Amino acid sequence: KPAEAIKVLQTALSLVSKRKLGSAGKSSKTEFSTADKVSVFLELAEAYRQTGQNQEASRIMNEAMSEYMGTVEELRITVANADLALAKGEVDSALHTLRAIAPSQPYYLQVKSLLQLLLCSSSLIRGQNCFLRLHTSSYSSVCAPTAFAYLATCVLLQFCIICS
Repeated sequence: KPAEAIKVLQTALSLVSKRKLGSAGKSSKTEFSTADKVSVFLELAEAYRQTGQNQEASRIMNEAMSEYMGTVEELRITVANADLALAKGEVDSALHTLRAIAPSQPYYLQVKSLLQLLLCSSSLIRGQNCFLRLHTSSYSSVCAPTAFAYLATCVLLQFCIICS
């Protein structure tokens, strides 16, 4: 249940950086990785979203972004923000967020594929054979097996859209 998850995740969020008593009664710091901390933020925002508390979800996402800006985890938060915008029906906001991701950032190809899937499946340009055109231009500078795999996936998705 999302309501119970919110309580547990709020507690987890408050504990990820606090001291914990060890077995000998001494104070010892339990270390959590940045990825673990960000995961708690993202799960809490998702739980809020599932209960219709979009304003709280946005607040948590903003808090996570301000705390982890400039870290490796910033991209995860950015993608989650785009996902939250989509859940709220803010397609333009999600597109803007995803377009800001640079080719030098980790997971660029995956994010680019998500962006183009979103673009091509949106009612704005559906049916305009956009997958192949967008993917070819996006990956023309990237010579990697992964890029070709995404391009092949793109062609298959285009075929599925045409057939549906």
